[in-house]
Amino acid sequence: MLYQGFFNLSSYILDISSPYLRKRIDESDCIISIGVKLTDTITGGFTQGFTKEQVIEIHPYTVKITDKKYGPVVMKDVLQQLSDVIEHRNEETLDIKPFISESLLITEKFNPKLQMVTQKRFWQQMYHFLQENDVLIAEQGTPFFGSAGRYPFTKQHYICSATITGIDRLYITCSTWYTAR
Repeated sequence: MLYQGFFNLSSYILDISSPYLRKRIDESDCIISIGVKLTDTITGGFTQGFTKEQVIEIHPYTVKITDKKYGPVVMKDVLQQLSDVIEHRNEETLDIKPFISESLLITEKFNPKLQMVTQKRFWQQMYHFLQENDVLIAEQGTPFFGSAGRYPFTKQHYICSATITGIDRLYITCSTWYTAR
């Protein structure tokens, strides 16, 4: 799942997510899932650490809480109602650690070595390779989730391909993502 926008917490894909992000999500009292379909790709093979009891799913025409579906409803109406009734909190009191604070190591100078390529070294090298306003086209999955939001200091354009999550369904899961200075 991409957590772009409000706090820029990065991607939640259990085994490759930071311990900080996993803890923030897995121990949440309530997760409001807006338009997300949990698939093997976005859950790291369904290894998410939260339960369905923690999640309120909001889809275009239904809302699902645990195993009960409510509808028909319109997503924008549900979101407006939530916005009206949820107590808005000051961002500073939430103790949110932005993704940028965890990704600063990739900005270090890349020094090639004869050793196994790790995710950290791969993305560190990509950071130094990509230039401002480059367009990065990635297959949905690890290539996209590894790169989206990874480069906070320059502006790149991210385009993700479609993924087929079932024989009868084609989900266009990603569009263009921007990160800017």
